[in-house]
Amino acid sequence: MDVPTPNLCARAVRTAARASSIVLLLAASGPSFGSEASFGSEAELASKATDSFADASANSPAEIAAQLDAELVLRGMIFVGERGEHGDFVVRAREARFQPDSNVVQLDDVRVVATDADERRNFEVRFDKGELDIESNNFTAMGDVRGTTGDGRHYQASWVRYIHEEDLLYSDVPVVMEDETGTFRGDGFRYYADQRRFRLIGNVRMVQAR
Repeated sequence: MDVPTPNLCARAVRTAARASSIVLLLAASGPSFGSEASFGSEAELASKATDSFADASANSPAEIAAQLDAELVLRGMIFVGERGEHGDFVVRAREARFQPDSNVVQLDDVRVVATDADERRNFEVRFDKGELDIESNNFTAMGDVRGTTGDGRHYQASWVRYIHEEDLLYSDVPVVMEDETGTFRGDGFRYYADQRRFRLIGNVRMVQAR
């Protein structure tokens, strides 16, 4: 069931739910919901032919998700999560699927960019599929995961997780990391975002020197 076009004059809708450290933006813009635009071109309901609108006056994104009575599919989603005193991160997904009574959102074609309090870029992660917990701010990146740290290190792995409480990116699967000195492999990594510190773990070896 397509969402009815809201406010034809404005040609845009933004539903914002605010918690103490979370802002969830479900954006749709353009001449109509049927048009194609980057991040925010279409929103639709799937699974049931019933209305499944969330009340924008809800106190948190989790409360909005709890109001759904059908799967909500968003074509273009922006989620802004704070990293406490360290800064924030922005999740942009080509498609996001919200399930009723669940805080976990399924994501496709995703880019996450985190910045520090002084607006310096801290890390960036791109991935094919993932999961975002809109209550805890934790996320899991899966598929072809490619990441960059603020100091220029590049890495690849099959999955990476972010733990909000620790401001930590990590993986426990084989990873390839490249920096100004060369290319390295390891059995995983830890990136302490608040310290901007990257560490390969397990069977670390240099593949190629620069």
